[in-house]
Amino acid sequence: MSQLINSLPEISSPLNSKMLRNCRQVSFEASESGKTESVFSFDVPVPEVPSKGAIVQVICAGVCYRRRASGDSTPPMSPRLRGIRDGALFPGYEVAGVIDQLGCDVPQELGLKVGSRVVVYPYKGLPSADKGYAEYISVPDAYYLVKLPDGVPMQVAAVLPSGALWAISAVHAIVPMMDASVATRGRCNILVVGTGGLALWIIRIAKHYLASKLNQVKMTVAALRDDALGVAEELEKWNVISWSEDVYENHLIDRTKNACGGPVDIVLDYGATPRSLGRSMKCLRQNGSVFVGKESYDSLHKKFEANLKENSVDLVEIETGRLDQLRELVDLVAQGKIVAPPCKVFPMDDASDVLQKLSQSAIKGRAVLQFNNRVI
Repeated sequence: MSQLINSLPEISSPLNSKMLRNCRQVSFEASESGKTESVFSFDVPVPEVPSKGAIVQVICAGVCYRRRASGDSTPPMSPRLRGIRDGALFPGYEVAGVIDQLGCDVPQELGLKVGSRVVVYPYKGLPSADKGYAEYISVPDAYYLVKLPDGVPMQVAAVLPSGALWAISAVHAIVPMMDASVATRGRCNILVVGTGGLALWIIRIAKHYLASKLNQVKMTVAALRDDALGVAEELEKWNVISWSEDVYENHLIDRTKNACGGPVDIVLDYGATPRSLGRSMKCLRQNGSVFVGKESYDSLHKKFEANLKENSVDLVEIETGRLDQLRELVDLVAQGKIVAPPCKVFPMDDASDVLQKLSQSAIKGRAVLQFNNRVI
């Protein structure tokens, strides 16, 4: 862990706004046809410090897919990356860095100061990835800054605010249903759809919180890609099955039920599609529940409303977790109680190459851009 921390650049003294008025920004833009993706680097003004907030010098940022504007009927995913459903890409803006300037009205009880290492909670209004990654960002309220213990490297902190935060929120949400299933039938079968970073976060977080109940809870991962299947088996030694599109649908459903030891009680499918939801429902027992991400909930609920009622299936929307859950997650990672899935750090200048590799599923785990990789 110390090697990861020491591998990052030294942090200089605070930015002198009078001497430096611009900073670099990287932006991902799709062509009009939607078939290509370009990366642009340009200068933008350094934001002014808010009175109750802070200016954060970005050190690491998780590479996220583009969030569509509200009202856009296309899937909330970058065109070139539409085929990637391994949980390695998340919507939002994942940022870890150091406080460069603090507003004059920031409460002292927050324990923040210039130079504090922080991760930014994905509050409403936080710039989304389609607006680019800038070297300096303005956070309007310092309350949204979570101070990082020394044991949490910047590159790990940068991947906590989206996938990991959703995962801890999801695990907390399924506990009451899991307890009810255990009380009623003596066991609970849980199916996690997809592999990559998100599935590994769910598994590792679940193992921590459900440690005393693992004899009564069986978790199975439905892998969507063969190479992801190998990663999941290598890292977790978990019960994993392949949802290969080359296999007849009824065989996949039978295979899933056999791997799970019978019908499933709970399904976690962040990037649910009509196809995966339809398959999951056929694997569920009556009164089972499917947990999906916020971005897919409305369209899926509308499309499957009649089927959900007919099969007594509960479709549950899981939003990004709360601020207190991010603080909890940071503490668990710092204490070594939860180990982050692998991530690979790339210089900001390599953003175009990183996007190309992600579109080809050539990066295992999360991709993180490192900013300010020079002593300043």
